[in-house]
Amino acid sequence: MYDGDGNPIMPDISQTDLQYNRSVDVLGSTQIRINENQSLDLTAQLYNSRYQGDQGVSLGPYLSEINNPEIRDGFSSDRVPQTERYMFNLAWQHLDFLGHTAYIQASMRNEESGFHPYPYQRATLPQSYFGASRQDTRQYLLKGLLAKDFGSVRLNYGIDLDREDFSANQMIFDNATAFPSGGMTFDEEFTVDRYPDYRVEGIAAYFQAEWQATDRLQLNAGIRQRHARLEMEDFVGTQQAVEVERG
Repeated sequence: MYDGDGNPIMPDISQTDLQYNRSVDVLGSTQIRINENQSLDLTAQLYNSRYQGDQGVSLGPYLSEINNPEIRDGFSSDRVPQTERYMFNLAWQHLDFLGHTAYIQASMRNEESGFHPYPYQRATLPQSYFGASRQDTRQYLLKGLLAKDFGSVRLNYGIDLDREDFSANQMIFDNATAFPSGGMTFDEEFTVDRYPDYRVEGIAAYFQAEWQATDRLQLNAGIRQRHARLEMEDFVGTQQAVEVERG
């Protein structure tokens, strides 16, 4: 990417951007008619967005040019910016299930995101480090709904189940190559926690009524209650974990 004068725009290494990036996104859906009352809908996505090439931001040996960075060739890292995701959604519909219209939806989504190495300067070089985080999120959902008409009144009720798992780590790179290269060469030294891992599980029940009072007036009312449970793992701060690993 270039600015209006034709000069390359400096990549963002703090939050990571889409410079020198290649993305592939495949999304598709299909419907299967089982019979006159039943159908299945399937939607799926595969997505990959990843840094490509060998150009990077040079900060000068031992960050001597951190206030005047340059784009140079020669970037190499054991962890590069990327996002990988896959998602599946399956929906079943039955138009005459025990006198109701029935819907069941099941879905899952998995996403892994890696970020650009970033310098963390501290009082001494052993306390300082370059690190690149990675975050993994997995989500699961199951929904069930029954709907029935009683003249001008329509009732909907059902239940939702959901779960989300999250984990994150920070790859720490060898100071002997990362700092002298000015942030261009990153060899893994070790990996530590970045954020606390957690799991959230939820269950919800709901009821909704729709009343078509007149041709121009519809009234809606409903209630939904959800119970959630959170589990969180023990966690040691990244800076403290780095210092422990380095003795």
